[in-house]
Amino acid sequence: MAAPSASSPWHVILVEDDQDLRETTKRRISALTLAGGNGFYCSAFGLFDEALRTVPGSRPDFLILDIFDGPPAPGNDTPGLEILDRVKATTFVPVILYSAAPDLITGARNPFVRIVEKGTTGFDGLVREITQFLDWRIPQLNRSVRSAFDDTLKGYLWGTVQENWEVFKPLLTQHDFARLVVHRLGEAFAGEAVEKVMAETYGATLPEFPTDTVHASSYYVLPAEGATPRLGEIRVRQAGGGAVELIVVIQPTCDMVVQSGNSEAYVEEVLCLRTVRTGSRTSRSLHQYYLPPFLTVPELWIEFRKPLLIPLRELRGMALVARIASPFCESMAAQFAAHIGRIGTPELRG
Repeated sequence: MAAPSASSPWHVILVEDDQDLRETTKRRISALTLAGGNGFYCSAFGLFDEALRTVPGSRPDFLILDIFDGPPAPGNDTPGLEILDRVKATTFVPVILYSAAPDLITGARNPFVRIVEKGTTGFDGLVREITQFLDWRIPQLNRSVRSAFDDTLKGYLWGTVQENWEVFKPLLTQHDFARLVVHRLGEAFAGEAVEKVMAETYGATLPEFPTDTVHASSYYVLPAEGATPRLGEIRVRQAGGGAVELIVVIQPTCDMVVQSGNSEAYVEEVLCLRTVRTGSRTSRSLHQYYLPPFLTVPELWIEFRKPLLIPLRELRGMALVARIASPFCESMAAQFAAHIGRIGTPELRG
């Protein structure tokens, strides 16, 4: 099923075993009109399992569960809070637990799982939590990311692949075809898809920024994952005496990739750079590269004058904080290469 457009009504899946309450809640949700004006439609189910079979394909924006901490209700083979694990293993969707005994399930509460007590004001609580999710723009982001993924994939297959069929046909049974598709998706989500997602998620509230500036979030890949250390990784190193320091990998990634049939990588030691916490953000120093603070990364200056070699095995055991994203990673490497390759010349006499 294709992702709904940004202006489509919000889809709510409701699971409630009490038929009267189920029909009443469904009717009231369908009549909701909140900020944004999308409207709502509600799919209501009496059984958990029946609803869960619907969730992946229907791509709901909200899931409301009548749930309790206890044995399963008649007709349900999943007791209590175990249903949440099944939801999380299936898809991402904001969840509201609608319970007559909220005190028994408080441990399930988190930013994306809210708890509302049934009762005379229970529906007001549902509206409050739905409104909060919309204010956080979680459903908007979820919907727009799926839409951008679908648009990129269908554009690539219906467009590039179909129009160049004779070129792609020999690749269809090989791993390389999947690699091409994934690389195209990755490129889109590092470029044009980002603008689409931001526009659909934030709409008219998206501030105007100069086209030659970026937010600090553009500098990093978080969380960074992968068994092989890569150029631009920021890792935590024990510096002695209980102190720790953040180091940045400057060695080309390809040097550390284990080749097919070999048990060892090309290198035993990896060139890394130390970081310092002081410097000038506005200066154009040739021996430092500036990294802005964002989430787990503090404000840093990569120091080119203090390189160090770290055994590859030791580097793999260091905690990975983040990885510097493209093109800043390549910019750092180019500036480092310019620093170590510089040649001083005398001034021309006037």
